[in-house]
Amino acid sequence: MTAPAGYLIWPYRLLLGSLWLLPLTLPHRANYMLWQVAAPPHTNLWYEFRAITAYLFDIPLLIFLFCSVMLLISDEWRRKWCSTLWAVVRYHGGLWWGLLLLWIGLSLIWSMQPDITLYRIVRTWFGVYLALWLALLIHRGQAVSLLRSFVFASALHSSVALLQALFRAPLGWTWLGEYQPPPANPWGFGPQEFQGFGLTIHPNNLASYLLVGLFAALVLIRHNWLRIGWMAWLENGALVLIIAGLLATASRTAIIAAVLGCLLSVILSPPRLFQNRRTLTVAVIVLMLFGLLLALQTNLLSRFVILLQQDFTSRLTFAFADTVAVTRQHPLLGVGHGNLLIAIGQLRAGSPDILLPAHNVLYLVRAELGLVGVFLLVMCLLTVLLRLRRDSPGGVMLWGSCLAALSIIMLLDFYLWSEVRSHLLFWYVIGMWWGYNTLHQIATPTNRTIH
Repeated sequence: MTAPAGYLIWPYRLLLGSLWLLPLTLPHRANYMLWQVAAPPHTNLWYEFRAITAYLFDIPLLIFLFCSVMLLISDEWRRKWCSTLWAVVRYHGGLWWGLLLLWIGLSLIWSMQPDITLYRIVRTWFGVYLALWLALLIHRGQAVSLLRSFVFASALHSSVALLQALFRAPLGWTWLGEYQPPPANPWGFGPQEFQGFGLTIHPNNLASYLLVGLFAALVLIRHNWLRIGWMAWLENGALVLIIAGLLATASRTAIIAAVLGCLLSVILSPPRLFQNRRTLTVAVIVLMLFGLLLALQTNLLSRFVILLQQDFTSRLTFAFADTVAVTRQHPLLGVGHGNLLIAIGQLRAGSPDILLPAHNVLYLVRAELGLVGVFLLVMCLLTVLLRLRRDSPGGVMLWGSCLAALSIIMLLDFYLWSEVRSHLLFWYVIGMWWGYNTLHQIATPTNRTIH
């Protein structure tokens, strides 16, 4: 692990501190609306999808932005950052990501609501900037510190959701910003089984965050596999809490995606890994714990029973009708980045129903950015998924499996693209994957022991 010398020490330390704080604040529901597009009268349209909003996690992000700019003033850091960018572009599909970002920016030209589109463009581009810095910091030997901050923050948020699930009610922690949903209609679709939601706005948002925390914990444990001590016990305990919290959310899509992502990791792992007796013991304990918690989480079991009773096609096409109608009105270029819900609000003006986009990111992007946007997003995701191989280093394989799990969620829900917190979470994972992938393209004294 290395640190800069002289006048750059404090910007570097503050930058690291802000990135350690970011996972703790990222899923929190606290926000402040700065400006919004007026919805048609009597139209049920959630304001965050049509507003310029400041979030709690923007505090560490602003510190990060200031400190990163300070570091980039120096030739050394600017050269390292550009080397990371070049490695991503040259070896890991960065050209496709760049084209996607360019197309997103160009959507400002044909946007229905340019103010919102510009706001979402800035958010998306900043997510890529953050991802590149995460990759650079991994090269600088900060992988373990970044992983620990995410894992322990995930464990804290899991603990809140787990307590909510045990009591089957909010904890009344309004001083922490906990949402107090009405029992008769917690999420806008009438009475339903209680789901732990922690300090987030919805159980599904927390579940995707904990899914990332699960894979971060697996990468961290792999880093410290041969170490025995109190920190190793804390990391293992955090993994247990994250699994319990994920089940407490009763988010079917995220749990299925997590299971499939973990199975993919097992399939891609070298056989010699499971010849280790400690590996087998930990795997059996985790599976037994998972099964026990699943049996105790009756809400989750009943939700899966309901899912099995539903028509699978209707689940895949949930809330598609309004998105299809908008796409037919704007078939070529779409309505602009971040404008789908605004377009749906105008289309369904006066509707008392909760207006939602299609629960499929590809179709959502089709409505906002046209066929070109869908093609570019698919190519970007393929640059990750096609690199999942047995001979991949452990960190690359696990973060790739995490992105595969998030891709499954993107086929069944919308929030990883449309909801600002979850969208930044997506770029966070991309940054970690870039970091582990480019370790072998950028030779520094601190990255040779990280795999």
